[in-house]
Amino acid sequence: MPHHASPSQPLHIVVADDHPVVRQSARFLLEAAPRPWRVHEADSGQEALRLLRQPQFGLAILDLAMPGLNGFELIVCVRACRPDVPVVILTMCAEEQVALRALRAGVQAYVTKDSAGRELVPAVDRVVAGGSFLSAALAERVPLWHQAVGSRPPLSS
Repeated sequence: MPHHASPSQPLHIVVADDHPVVRQSARFLLEAAPRPWRVHEADSGQEALRLLRQPQFGLAILDLAMPGLNGFELIVCVRACRPDVPVVILTMCAEEQVALRALRAGVQAYVTKDSAGRELVPAVDRVVAGGSFLSAALAERVPLWHQAVGSRPPLSS
């Protein structure tokens, strides 16, 4: 079940990346969009998980390459403790095998950092509406993305 934010109930988003400039850039992009979104930063997988265990958080934007608890480990933890929270991957990695591994782990969107300026907000919009998103840089090389995402059971509420 997708999370529908309203002006009285904003969507709280966790952005987890170990690089401050990436977190700040993502925050800027998301907060500049005219949406009822509140962005919270986490500098590690552990901090992201601590935040995501709180019920007000409705979406996670995660890097795959973080020290300690990496993105793939974090996806597993989020799926275990908050299966209702959609996950968007924001990463430098534009390899189709990595994107497919993320898909199999349960993410709803995969955005490369190179394209975040034009794709992060549309990816979050699509995920919030219950859909999925794959960066254009990978779309032609991972043709079964939407078919595979569509074959998964919906997020539990």
